[in-house]
Amino acid sequence: MEKGHEKIVALLLANPDATAPGKDKMHRTPLHVAVAKGLDSMVTLLLAREPSVADVRDCHGQTALHHAVWDGHANIVAQLLAHNPASVHAVDHAQQSVLHLAAQRGHVEIAELLLAANAAIDAVDECKSSVLHRAVDVGRTELVELLLARKALVTDNPNRDDFNPLIFHPRHLQPQSHCGHDAVGTQSPAARRQIETILPQCSPRLHRP
Repeated sequence: MEKGHEKIVALLLANPDATAPGKDKMHRTPLHVAVAKGLDSMVTLLLAREPSVADVRDCHGQTALHHAVWDGHANIVAQLLAHNPASVHAVDHAQQSVLHLAAQRGHVEIAELLLAANAAIDAVDECKSSVLHRAVDVGRTELVELLLARKALVTDNPNRDDFNPLIFHPRHLQPQSHCGHDAVGTQSPAARRQIETILPQCSPRLHRP
């Protein structure tokens, strides 16, 4: 499925004898693929053909919205949220919400769309990582600022990797994988300093003068 094939896909989907789109070996539907590639018009065609396909999950338990968020396609995120507002609450097999993925990837515009759609700002995944944990851990300063502005809970509870968002360890300056999830983006020294100046202001109990 590539750009420029919209007319071919439209012809195939318009065929009354056409069966519902299937899945590949990763359990991805054509909608998952179209979303990942940022093919807006194909997404529209596929949703019109089979509205329920937006709720189908791949082998990781991820919906099309998870893929749109991960790959940074804001227009498609907005389209999927309009199609099914409840999809903002979907979590995958690792209990990652779509907001977790936006935080990890540093997609501020998409995070704002998700929060406007009432995404759970304090969602916690299977690693006991909150959305704020994820944003801090990979050094997404703008996301940290956004989450704090929206009153995200600041806690000193560590996740399963013993990472506390209020304490910065040297190991968090290097690329690594936390609890089975790849860290996409790491804390640069500059990002670490920026985040360090933000978080203590929000937790006076933990601040040390």
